[in-house]
Amino acid sequence: MKKYLLLFVCLFLTLGTLFSTPVLFENYNSTQAKKKVLGNFITMGPKISLLLTDVHFNSTIKAGYAPGFGIGIFFKIGKTVYFQPEISYSLRQFRFDPVFKELDDNSKFFTHNLSFAPMIGCSIIKFENFKLNIFLGPEGGVLLKNGYKGDKDPWTKFEFGGQIGIGFELYHATFDVGYKYLMSKNSDQIDPLITTAYQRQNMIFFSIGYCIF
Repeated sequence: MKKYLLLFVCLFLTLGTLFSTPVLFENYNSTQAKKKVLGNFITMGPKISLLLTDVHFNSTIKAGYAPGFGIGIFFKIGKTVYFQPEISYSLRQFRFDPVFKELDDNSKFFTHNLSFAPMIGCSIIKFENFKLNIFLGPEGGVLLKNGYKGDKDPWTKFEFGGQIGIGFELYHATFDVGYKYLMSKNSDQIDPLITTAYQRQNMIFFSIGYCIF
């Protein structure tokens, strides 16, 4: 986990350095440059996220919030009201309560996921170089790799749910915070202690993005 957190910190510092570099803001002295960033009908860019994820099978078997990270790309189509599809890879960490410790290896493990979220957003406050946005939409994903090592793995391949959040744009930079609710059907090899058909993941995310054009 340490190497993944180090990677996230490096990406965070890299984008932070870009956002704080004066040359990024010098071009905004002209109206044309301002329109290029905030006035375009279509834009895109990379995004990195800090994720806090928990999972619940029932009131007894659950994992508390644990850190992970995500990296992806977003496309934004529209101005005041816009369509924003995103595709992202995420590394999620799960730390289960002692009741779930059939094997010590499964008290903490990671999953690798690929997700797609076609969202709708609205700019509720707009200035020349600043926008305050709200957004929401569905999300679907596929499990790429599972770190669970037991023979009664509850994870299945697909998940679905939605997200809602708020964020702002400052020049090229975007900053978002939000909440995701994801569900996936439990596998046929599920532990007898788990009696529910679906597992539920709650996720809080903090994201930083960069508009390329």
